[in-house]
Amino acid sequence: MVARSRLGAPVRDAAARKAPLSGMAVGPERVYLTLRGVPYALGVAEPSL
Repeated sequence: MVARSRLGAPVRDAAARKAPLSGMAVGPERVYLTLRGVPYALGVAEPSL
């Protein structure tokens, strides 16, 4: 399941808020972060400059 949230929106899952970063992948327009021990990946869009 994939969920999207607006920029700056808080992460609601308490376990995800406390989970350490476990990995990062850089794509052409987004950076993806995975979290250790929770089934979430965070995607951050490239800012427009």
